Amino acid sequence: MVRLEPQTVDLDRWPALAEPDGMGGQAAGEVAQALRRSTRDLGLRIDYPDSTAAGEYDAPVRVVLREPERFWARLASAGVLGLGESYMAGEWTTTDLGAAIGTLGPWIAGNSDCAHPGERAYGRDGRGSPGGGRRRGGPVVVELEDSVPGALTSLYTDETMSTAGAVFASGARTRARMEDGTDVVHLEVPASPPRRNDLGDAQRRSADTLLTLAGVGAGTRALVATPGWGELPMRAAERGAHVRTMTSSTERLAALGSRFAAAGLDDEITLFLGGPADARGKVDAVVAVDPGVTAG
Repeated sequence: MVRLEPQTVDLDRWPALAEPDGMGGQAAGEVAQALRRSTRDLGLRIDYPDSTAAGEYDAPVRVVLREPERFWARLASAGVLGLGESYMAGEWTTTDLGAAIGTLGPWIAGNSDCAHPGERAYGRDGRGSPGGGRRRGGPVVVELEDSVPGALTSLYTDETMSTAGAVFASGARTRARMEDGTDVVHLEVPASPPRRNDLGDAQRRSADTLLTLAGVGAGTRALVATPGWGELPMRAAERGAHVRTMTSSTERLAALGSRFAAAGLDDEITLFLGGPADARGKVDAVVAVDPGVTAG
């Protein structure tokens, strides 16, 4: 059984955790009904304070709502960011936070009744703006790219701000030769947990491995879809590749532009506002990693 403990929030330090707007509004109600209908498909069980529930009893992911009205209102007004803020405010809990976020995050990001993270600053009517969800001949398509702001990402990542897989040097290597003469190196799981200060090198090693496998080198026309916080396109440009990459967020566009310029790579990297489907022209290699879920 999941135990719910009272929680006190310092609203001076975390003003976004104050009571959300739209309590009991239509948008919040639509989000509540949509998620309730989706529980079985998601493998999710939702327990409510009145002892009712939605979803199968033995569902692999279980979420307990302490204050449902606030939970729904935050999803409607702030999307995936609202999910995290609602957890911090103690409005819901779970025995497996990683599994719960992994289940709810993509669902929220793909549901047009839940706000895109940038919409809180501009209001719900801003959904057609470049920084919000985009319309593709129908309902609003909400992107995952800005689910976690850069300032928060930097708190749990290394200096590369990469969130894709890492290749740690402490893993044992075995080399095998394929029938076509290609050498393949397998990296085993480290015998002991890698040190935290090895994460930056491990992320760079991972990026270099991917670029090598994709054949990215001097003169290569490479499309990086999407750029994450910039490490992968920068590693490609440092190899002499001509890189194109894109973002649907005006905030991330400015951050990436500043990072590329500071590294002296703004001439080698073409950055534009849009999605992977908006890319035009011929390329020699396409790399989609961070976050690959938006690349399509």
